[in-house]
Amino acid sequence: MGFSMVKKVIKYMILGTLIVVIGISIYRNHYNQECAIKNARKFLEQNRRDIELIVHYLKAKEQDYLYISKNDGTVFYDFEYHTLPDEVKGSIKALWKKGCISIHKENEFDQNTINFEIWRHRGSEYGIACTINGDGVPDALFQIECQKIDDEWFYYYSNYEKYRILNDPYKSIR
Repeated sequence: MGFSMVKKVIKYMILGTLIVVIGISIYRNHYNQECAIKNARKFLEQNRRDIELIVHYLKAKEQDYLYISKNDGTVFYDFEYHTLPDEVKGSIKALWKKGCISIHKENEFDQNTINFEIWRHRGSEYGIACTINGDGVPDALFQIECQKIDDEWFYYYSNYEKYRILNDPYKSIR
């Protein structure tokens, strides 16, 4: 076997390895997405009462932006923390025990969204979301994917870097 034959064998081995790695990456990405949607649907089904109580509370508040990021009985709006009603505190405590990380109401800039973040890792997050007025599709911050999982509920996936690249205003002139 000559040197050129060894080069060909190495070349095909590298090419085969690349194909396998790319294939596994594509499969894992699709599989992870399906698992995420399944987890979001399960989270909604198991916690519907608590979720709907919190949504009712947030919809009734006149502020366009509210943020619940701690299980300490407070909600952030108007540049300060405010105490939540006891019933809402209990629902938030129950959701945090089930893995909820944060809850947002965003009605600024036509976002029309309440979302419950249930997973976060390295700039990516997913969860469930609904619209505030019941129309259209939710628009969570840096959302790049949204899929209906229930009559009024959606699975969402957000990723800042992917969002930034997809929405680059200078992309067309580069």
